[in-house]
Amino acid sequence: KASAQPRQEIKLDLSQIKDLGRRQKEVARIVYDVGTDAGLSSNQIYAILANGLAESNLNPFAANLSGEDSHGVFQFNRRVGEGSGYTVAQLQDPEVQIKHAVKAIKNRDELKFFRDNPDADPKVLVERFMKDFERPKDQSNARVAERQAYLKLAKRLYGDGEQLSTKRRKVLEITNDEKSELIRRVHGSEADRY
Repeated sequence: KASAQPRQEIKLDLSQIKDLGRRQKEVARIVYDVGTDAGLSSNQIYAILANGLAESNLNPFAANLSGEDSHGVFQFNRRVGEGSGYTVAQLQDPEVQIKHAVKAIKNRDELKFFRDNPDADPKVLVERFMKDFERPKDQSNARVAERQAYLKLAKRLYGDGEQLSTKRRKVLEITNDEKSELIRRVHGSEADRY
């Protein structure tokens, strides 16, 4: 009898995914998995995705080298800020960046509102994540509104990430032995028919 083994998580090489839409969905899956594992709400994850869209269009290979050394989905700056101590290769891994962000959300006082208000309006959470974590030079109302405008796409990508989630796939999987057992319970065994 075969045993039900959980599916091994597959680490995709995002550089091999040339289609931007597909790559965005895979990044959204990573943000969804890490965020939900950490207990973040859908509104918090929408806000994180909206900020990632504003920073890089969810492109893990985006870089800004004009006066800074920023890389990845959330444009962590290696000179000063969130990217200090990381290699470029590490910052090109969205899982590294989202885990870093989640750790900050869980531990930093300046992220208290974001952490303690999981059901707040997503627009408010976008602004708080931008001002309290991303901390771009321009924090004007116009820049906040630009990030908030990404919420519709962020919500769609959240749904895409949820569907692609390996956790969700594991929940939906059923082994052949489990199928056979269910059929026997519903229809009875072959011996019961005679």
